[in-house]
Amino acid sequence: MGKNTDSLFVSDEELEIFELTKVGFDQSMEDFLKEKKAISLEFARQFNLNLVLDNEAVAPLIHFISIAITSNTGKAVRKPTKRQLICLFANLYRHHCIHPEMWTRVNRRNQTAMPKVNNPSGIVWKTLAGITDALVGLGYIDLVKGTFDRSNKNKKQKNKRSRIRATVKLIELFENHFKLSFKDIGFHPNSEPIVMKGPKQKDKTKPLISYCDTPRTIDDRKLMRAYNKFIQEQEVIFPWSPSRLIPDLIYTTRVFSNGSWNEGGRLFGGEFQNLPKENRSKITINGQTVREIDISSCHAAMAFAEAGIDWFANHDEDLYQFKSAANWPRDIVKTAFSVMLNVDNEKSAIKALVKEAAAGQWAHCLEQANQSHWYLHLITDLKSAYPEIAPKFCKARGMHYMRQEGEIALIVIERCLKADVPVLTLHDSYIMPEQYAAFVTDVVETAFRKVVGVNCVVR
Repeated sequence: MGKNTDSLFVSDEELEIFELTKVGFDQSMEDFLKEKKAISLEFARQFNLNLVLDNEAVAPLIHFISIAITSNTGKAVRKPTKRQLICLFANLYRHHCIHPEMWTRVNRRNQTAMPKVNNPSGIVWKTLAGITDALVGLGYIDLVKGTFDRSNKNKKQKNKRSRIRATVKLIELFENHFKLSFKDIGFHPNSEPIVMKGPKQKDKTKPLISYCDTPRTIDDRKLMRAYNKFIQEQEVIFPWSPSRLIPDLIYTTRVFSNGSWNEGGRLFGGEFQNLPKENRSKITINGQTVREIDISSCHAAMAFAEAGIDWFANHDEDLYQFKSAANWPRDIVKTAFSVMLNVDNEKSAIKALVKEAAAGQWAHCLEQANQSHWYLHLITDLKSAYPEIAPKFCKARGMHYMRQEGEIALIVIERCLKADVPVLTLHDSYIMPEQYAAFVTDVVETAFRKVVGVNCVVR
């Protein structure tokens, strides 16, 4: 961390407020600081291996930093390390531009080897850790080291990645001395839009793995690259706060799982995907207000289609308040439905429901959640309300439905590209300038019928 200071996590103003209001509260200063540290470190984004800086000042910047590192450590900074420095600075600057208090999650140990195509800057985590330590020593980076239990004996302690963040000194170097701006952050020209993850490892990560191209992946890559080029030419502004309007930086990838083209396949890309829905409504595209539409009960409709049932063609009722499911609040049924479609056994379903109940504080608003084995009653009511798809519960069908979501999204972006309509994808939701809402709605409905074989409702 460079120096032991609480100022990384709590401001002087927050400390002063705590001192003034602590009378009558049980929380100690130590507990207060621990809580603020946890909240601060949670405000982080993953290190993006595809980010680079593209400006004529980048070479002089890297030269300047390399000399400083060599002077401080006695070690020469070679060409491969300089490429990693560019990627590191792009990540730090990108996250600073989103919010100065945002951290970047990084590994400090070498991970399972990944395909070169997924690592265009040649990042070696152990090398990056050494660079980071040197930059901490120079006052350019704040570092909070993570925790790692190699033996995995401490079940209660989760492995946590380290966090890094640019200091004011580094940002001033970027902007004042080398005249960098947000517009200089971009993506490596060799960034790969089709990504395959392997099965989950003991540490619960899913490593990126190689795959053999197929005619379909070749076509999809061509489409994704055309879409990424198009969407990066649009001005997408998202509101981090009323006074902070940030240009988004979007590179969309299609991510498959478990080494299978039949699992996963959703589209990911853009900070807008991390925004709550109420904030997404304030996005502007090319200065125009937007509309967000979404496929109602998407995975549920797909599950019924798999059972040969066109739900929306045969029912007027709310899918999540049908028969015995109406014994429970709609949001809880929706969450439970998703859990039941994604887990592979009932024990995992119970564990996930208990976790969701604690996170959502169901017990405070739900009488059933205070009863013994309430989760068994909830599961029973779901099976009773939806007997046609009960056999699909706890069979991990969610990954299959994610693939269908991805297929729908590809059809949508292809049609929108041809019509010169900018559209952002968010799994079963789409964001577009208000004037194109009717057009995109029609495209989504048509795509859903083509992929799933039944009708959907778009709201």
